[in-house]
Amino acid sequence: MEQNDVLNTDRLMALRPLNMDLADDAWKAKEQQRAHSLRYFDFLVAVSQFLGFLMLVLSGYYFSVVDRGFQWGAEGVNVTDEDALRPRIGFGNVNFHGFFMTIAFVFFQGEALLSYRLHRHEPKWMVSCVHGAFHFGAVILVVFAMIAIVNHKDLSPIPLRHMYSIHSWIGVGIIAVYIIQLGVGFLAFFFPKLSRDLRRQFLPVQRTVGLIVFSASIAQVLLGNQNYQSIQSSAVMKYWQCATKLDCADHSFLIQNFSMLAVVFYGISVVVLIVNPQWRRWATPDEKEA
Repeated sequence: MEQNDVLNTDRLMALRPLNMDLADDAWKAKEQQRAHSLRYFDFLVAVSQFLGFLMLVLSGYYFSVVDRGFQWGAEGVNVTDEDALRPRIGFGNVNFHGFFMTIAFVFFQGEALLSYRLHRHEPKWMVSCVHGAFHFGAVILVVFAMIAIVNHKDLSPIPLRHMYSIHSWIGVGIIAVYIIQLGVGFLAFFFPKLSRDLRRQFLPVQRTVGLIVFSASIAQVLLGNQNYQSIQSSAVMKYWQCATKLDCADHSFLIQNFSMLAVVFYGISVVVLIVNPQWRRWATPDEKEA
């Protein structure tokens, strides 16, 4: 009996280095695969940031030149064209609304979602501050965007009704869900903060809702720009000629189209970066202790 025990022990000792070598090889292969995957990650991150910058430049230029650009309050509502005999409704406040919404619900929200992917090695609390700053910045811009569109309708020489279009209905719904999600996320992950097990269970729900809101926001921005282009084509003579006869000097609608393409591809790049499990952030020491 003792001789058999010695033989079994010797056999285990002989197999142990082999098992350890196999584990090391598997770990090295996994690390090589992850490093190779991160090359694609870095490339896609660069593409997403370029598309985001292009989106802001094109949208900013479009809203700054169409129908006298950015004008706040009554100045942006009562407009008299050079070849017109009476004033018409201007769209200066709408330009503020469109640009602020594009920054808030597409760029700021997208960068907030990417913050945990981009800042992979920084302490968790620092990344959380960046994440929260983008979200709260988005809320501030949304408030000013809503004030701008309310000014446009309340100060118009022709009474305009609020909340009559599907664009406004969807927009208010997205804003409500976004603010609720932000508040719940703050209470769950920042202060007073749920237990670690509850946070781990709640995190997938938070991520899913965030991606849904982000995707719906992109669709909403596209819908709003299409509505604006249709209204401009019917309300302003030079834009009607541009849309029907392509008889315009600046071709601003083409710039708007390219800016919306940048919105779409920026959104796609963000979603791809978020959903790939190989590109998730690894827990840092401060995360493991939290």
